[in-house]
Amino acid sequence: MTCYQIVLNKSFGINEWKDSVKDLMLKAGVYGKETVFLFSDTQIKFESFLEDLNNMLNSGDVPNIYQPEDLDIIYQAMRVPVTDAGLDPTKSNLFQFYLKEVRANLHIVITMRFVGHNSLLF
Repeated sequence: MTCYQIVLNKSFGINEWKDSVKDLMLKAGVYGKETVFLFSDTQIKFESFLEDLNNMLNSGDVPNIYQPEDLDIIYQAMRVPVTDAGLDPTKSNLFQFYLKEVRANLHIVITMRFVGHNSLLF
């Protein structure tokens, strides 16, 4: 699997985050790239990062992340697999098949620092 990690800098904001997540999901869903998304608690620059990760873990999707041209790429890429599965190539079926591929190929690893370990009793 390929390991992917975002690189934070001063100009990294919500738009860069959404672009990174969208590209990662497209690689996993459209191109079938098995990928591990490694995310550390030190990379939480905005609370919305956690909300998006939660959505990815729960449904395999982040709401309102795709532009119309992204959806066209998804629909075109999923047309043959959906038809081969005996389903009608409706937008709903195409997108659901895409999400299935994202969930199968994208693995999320969240790392957190262990704070206060000296106060724990074992």
